[in-house]
Amino acid sequence: MSEFSESFHLRSEKQADGVDLLRRAGLGGAVFSAVRGWVTVVGVVRCCGAKVRGGR
Repeated sequence: MSEFSESFHLRSEKQADGVDLLRRAGLGGAVFSAVRGWVTVVGVVRCCGAKVRGGR
């Protein structure tokens, strides 16, 4: 199974804002702590309709 990810940077001091962004997008992924007012968000996109283990 292949997975692709891209990182995005959200202007915020709160990691929770990144978590909310992924949740609203319906994606799994990772959100890193804010550094100098930016939160890094990495969303995981499923390829070819494959199911992510433990995911939706």
